[in-house]
Amino acid sequence: MKKLLLGILLVATAVAGHAQEMPPVPAEMSKVDYWVGEWTAKLTTYMMGQKGSADSTVTYKKVLGGRHLHGMHSYKMDGMEMTGMQMLSYDASTKKWVSYWFDSFEPTGMEMTGPLGSDKIVLVSKPTKTASMPNEFTMRATYTKKSDKSLDFKLEMKEAGDWQTLMEGTYTKK
Repeated sequence: MKKLLLGILLVATAVAGHAQEMPPVPAEMSKVDYWVGEWTAKLTTYMMGQKGSADSTVTYKKVLGGRHLHGMHSYKMDGMEMTGMQMLSYDASTKKWVSYWFDSFEPTGMEMTGPLGSDKIVLVSKPTKTASMPNEFTMRATYTKKSDKSLDFKLEMKEAGDWQTLMEGTYTKK
């Protein structure tokens, strides 16, 4: 029994000696601390040449030890409803924000990246195609801090040429 306990102790000591400490949460993640909570907006939409509106709600929370910001989005626009999920992180090795977006309209997700900014985060996708949009396009999402309770949002798309605004508005924190 003593040999078994000694063996377990030796294995545990060896494993502990090889274990690495988790790197700290990037300090840059504190730049989006004010995003945590529930936000609402009345967005202006521009779809297929038609101006419309969308009621939007998003709830952000820090997850996975504060390393990521998780956002659950809900949109009601022109009789349609869409939900989306966003994960936003800061990659200290590339010094860029990294965002992953998934929604109820597409079977695949989208990665967007952007540089560290003071009160503005601009995320741009790589050129991509989706099931509903067979032509290659690029997306750009801009978040501009107005205050701890006000965030301007603009979503744009470039399909062939200039950027076209898809939706824009101001989110207000509840």
